[in-house]
Amino acid sequence: MKSYLTHLISGLLSLIIIDSNLYAQEMKIPVIPQPQNVIFYDATFSINVNTKIVLGKGSQEDDYFTAEQLNERILELAGIRLEIVHEEEISTWVDIIFFGKLTQSSKAKKIANNSNFTLIKEIGSEGYYLQSSDSLLLITANSSIGLYYGCMTLNQLINNNNQLQVTGITIYDWPDFQFRGISDDISRGQISKMDNFKKIIRFISQYKMNTYMPYMEDVFHFENHPKIGEGRGALSKEEVAELDAFANKHHVQIIPIFETLGHMENILRISNYRDLAEFPGSTTISPTKEETYQFLDELLFEISQAFSSPYLHIGGDETQQLGWSLNKSVVEISDMATVLAEHYKRISEIAKSYGKQIMMYGDMILENPNILNQIPDDIVFFDCQYRVRGNYPSVEFFQRAGKKLIVSPGLWNWLRIFPDYLESISNIKNLIQSGYEAGALGAITSNWNDLGGATFREYNWYGYAFAAECSWTATKAEIENFNKTFLQQFFGTHGTEPESIYSLLFDLGDQTLWNDVWRHPFLPPINAKQPMHKRIHRLKIQMPQVLTLIESLSKIATRNKDHLEYLKFAAAQGLWLAKKYETVNQIKQISNKIFRSHGNQVGSQITNKCLELVEDLNLIIENLQLLWLRNYRKEGLPLLLDLYGLQIDYFKEKIDQIQRGYFFDDPQLKSQWIYHPPWNLENNEINVPHAYFRKTFDLKEGFKKAYLQAIGDSHLKIYLNGGFLDEVIDSQTPSLLMESQRVKMWDITALLQPGKNVIAVEASNYRPHSSAGLNIYGEIEYELGRTKIILSNAYWKTSSQKEPNWMMLGFFDVQWLNTVQQDRSLIITKPNFRSQRSSRIEW
Repeated sequence: MKSYLTHLISGLLSLIIIDSNLYAQEMKIPVIPQPQNVIFYDATFSINVNTKIVLGKGSQEDDYFTAEQLNERILELAGIRLEIVHEEEISTWVDIIFFGKLTQSSKAKKIANNSNFTLIKEIGSEGYYLQSSDSLLLITANSSIGLYYGCMTLNQLINNNNQLQVTGITIYDWPDFQFRGISDDISRGQISKMDNFKKIIRFISQYKMNTYMPYMEDVFHFENHPKIGEGRGALSKEEVAELDAFANKHHVQIIPIFETLGHMENILRISNYRDLAEFPGSTTISPTKEETYQFLDELLFEISQAFSSPYLHIGGDETQQLGWSLNKSVVEISDMATVLAEHYKRISEIAKSYGKQIMMYGDMILENPNILNQIPDDIVFFDCQYRVRGNYPSVEFFQRAGKKLIVSPGLWNWLRIFPDYLESISNIKNLIQSGYEAGALGAITSNWNDLGGATFREYNWYGYAFAAECSWTATKAEIENFNKTFLQQFFGTHGTEPESIYSLLFDLGDQTLWNDVWRHPFLPPINAKQPMHKRIHRLKIQMPQVLTLIESLSKIATRNKDHLEYLKFAAAQGLWLAKKYETVNQIKQISNKIFRSHGNQVGSQITNKCLELVEDLNLIIENLQLLWLRNYRKEGLPLLLDLYGLQIDYFKEKIDQIQRGYFFDDPQLKSQWIYHPPWNLENNEINVPHAYFRKTFDLKEGFKKAYLQAIGDSHLKIYLNGGFLDEVIDSQTPSLLMESQRVKMWDITALLQPGKNVIAVEASNYRPHSSAGLNIYGEIEYELGRTKIILSNAYWKTSSQKEPNWMMLGFFDVQWLNTVQQDRSLIITKPNFRSQRSSRIEW
């Protein structure tokens, strides 16, 4: 037995070193990511029902799992399963697929020792050596992880041409980076169901990524703070434990990204924690309150206990609000760098007490470089750069400082109907290559789900795979080869349809934003890369092509056919958008003269077009819910459905206007932004960050309904006839939850009385160099259709001083100043109180 195996291995190695039988080229093979070193020779290994998978001596449960991954691929392609045995059970080494660790299997070690190739020493802890001959296919590595990655390559090499075959090949392969993976924003929209989380982890592991980083601002269920994540679909510690175990099996570590300074608005909005915020509505927690660290310690304890990775990412990005209010004097006395550094040190100490090494975003370091001199050296910094550049000065900065660095490009999936891969692909390639040249530890590619995450995360598969390509072999990634290889693998077909579909959808991602979809149709269009008429034309031509190609692909695809439903959804959105603006343009071209002379005919035509748009959108909404609930938890869906519902409201309102005989109507809010005038009217730099406002108005008998709406710049406390009504906080953040609360409206019928009434508002603004202001609009309906309008304008009274009973009806405000109107350059739709629709601040 021994002599037979020795003879077989010796013959195989002889074949390798004979130049006449060997050719090495810079050829691309259909594998993602491309291996470091590939050599071809004339041989073919065929897999059949007699083929056995042999595990080398010292194999563990992880290695059996790897063998099962190969079996699953063979079962998918040919409907057969191979027997898995141990090397001691084999007497004849023919039709063998051998997995053996160099550190434990004597046979694997003998192959390595007899090899004339020195590259086998370079494979490290995650690399592998793969070789196929006519009778033996072997994968060796120093670890179970390397064997797994060798198997992932083998799974891609297998062809299904009546026989499962692997051509003669030798591969020496290892990763360029220690950390390779993705960060996945689950806080702002889509929170996966467990099966979807596992699908993402399995997918990235198949392309040799080893790190999954869920970005989770408030979507972890804390036992000691149960209000956090309530009603948001938060992950429980049991779910995290299940995912952690699943990921470890696939050689993926889950590193949570949990914000500990900025982007905490979803937590700080909860009444229990509002006092910890820099100011009401702030995204930033105060780093100078001792209660903050007691609170964060409790949160980090639970997070640390839930995840097994030795790393913890503490966020720390975009904390510019620090020092605007509560900590203004602290920052002025000290400096921003010192305040931030003290916070990072405190959090690092807490994390280390729970056995964690911290990672954090580096943007605030770039703004305040002196931080680096004051914080621990073992912190790993993430350099998030999303624009395409030839070189990245930020990477050079961290390199010169000698800091541990991970580069983080972006998928550009945020705020787009489809990811803008025309931008992101070059960003991913260039930034990762810059990181490699600078000695970075890794590359983690980001996706973001700003403002509800309307863009399905299923569209990210393409970007994840390309990021895997770049982060394994940073200097070899080529988009042309990747594009063909990935799409053929993903759909299991050699047809050209996938590349054509993605090419057209890339253009959709480049040209079209969700703002186009959500925007009130009768507002002026958003400035875009192309005029609206050109965009409409392209969408009307390209999206039907996409749908036709998808129909064709559905007949030949053998894998991921369910993904086609998501691609169809993107195309349907594009088509609806084209139809929306085409209809709007037709309406805008109708003059008063035409409407007066052909009112009924024109009105009927426009009504029918609006009804068609509503009907089409209802189908999209129905499909959205089906696709969403297939993979995501229901909690993120209602706020997104509200945005779709607004579009339906807008077109129904237009139909109502036509039927009531007035065709043209400006949809913008008529009330003005009002402020306390500066003390020195000649000095516009003087601001009044805290002010009081009043408006007294008369009501006649017989009013039946009364509504009020308020928007703040940026924090209002509203009183009506001396009683407290509510507060409004305008906090513009990526959170759709916070966005949905920027405008508030109330039915105030029961709070009014015939005769005099008064609205009183305490207003504050915490932004530097800004004044407190407000925008208020109300309607009081009388019998017979009469309506009294209340709106903020220059006739309101204001003071910068708080006086006794200032909010009461009988207060004498004659000494107060008249307000001044200012333009905030915000586009705001007017409300429809009848349908209970408030205004919307357009993005």
